[in-house]
Amino acid sequence: REQAVQGVREFGTQMGREDLRVEARTDYVIVAREYKDSALWDRVRLRATIVIQCYARGMFSRSLARKCRYELVYNRSYYLEQQRSEAKEAAQREVERRMKPRSRADFELLYNELEAWRVAETRKIEVSEMSAEEKQQARYQLLLKEIKLVQTVDKLKAQAKKSNSAIAISNQLNKMSKPKVWEMSDGTTKEVLTPYTSRAKELGDLYQGLTLPNLRVDERLDVLLHVKWTVKEFDTKLTKEIIELIDREADLLNRGRPDKSLEGLRKRIVRAFLQFIKDPQYNPEARTLMTEKYGTMTQTVGSTA
Repeated sequence: REQAVQGVREFGTQMGREDLRVEARTDYVIVAREYKDSALWDRVRLRATIVIQCYARGMFSRSLARKCRYELVYNRSYYLEQQRSEAKEAAQREVERRMKPRSRADFELLYNELEAWRVAETRKIEVSEMSAEEKQQARYQLLLKEIKLVQTVDKLKAQAKKSNSAIAISNQLNKMSKPKVWEMSDGTTKEVLTPYTSRAKELGDLYQGLTLPNLRVDERLDVLLHVKWTVKEFDTKLTKEIIELIDREADLLNRGRPDKSLEGLRKRIVRAFLQFIKDPQYNPEARTLMTEKYGTMTQTVGSTA
């Protein structure tokens, strides 16, 4: 389809003549510029692209350098902070080892430091300008201090032994009452409470109830009654002893005896009930502890041989 188009501006060319005056004040000369072919334009575009890439890559490099410098400063400060924190924790552990020793290595450290202190103090006395009697008196005072320090370390050892024993018993009870992990046919695992683990958990709860301090009389009697019902299922020498001890404590509680006078009796009940828990005859899950203990003993004997 063809369509005529009329421009919005009239335009034309008028050449000069003798009978026509043409205004030429606003005229200007147009000179043709250099012709650029496709190859020249490709070269121009290539140079421009290289310049743009240089600036873009410089920007990316400067951004990466700023990021690396920031990470370097952050990592350095974090590393220094971590070192200070670890040094502080190590110092706290060393203080804790001396204030509340728990392992054999902690007590060896205390005994070694005590011996080093004794040797240093003895050397000070020997090199001093005191008379013989004054040196003898100083040695006597040093001996008294050493005896007092040794007694303090022995008290800490007894406390640590008691604490470690309580932790070991708690771990054993938790291990016996821990659910069994069974592998399913699809490869996943499930935690399953068996009758034996439920029995072990019930006995562990009763043991924790027996060791709770500052119970009211009615609460203590309730715990003793539950323990009595539990052991009464079996007719053995151990269960009879536990029942007899429980009846004795219940009688003393009903008479209003203070807790201080019942400490020895309660310790006997706790020890007897713990023996009850560790016996597979009453707690089948206790076989796991016996199996682990026997396996450890066998491994030790084998390595020794």
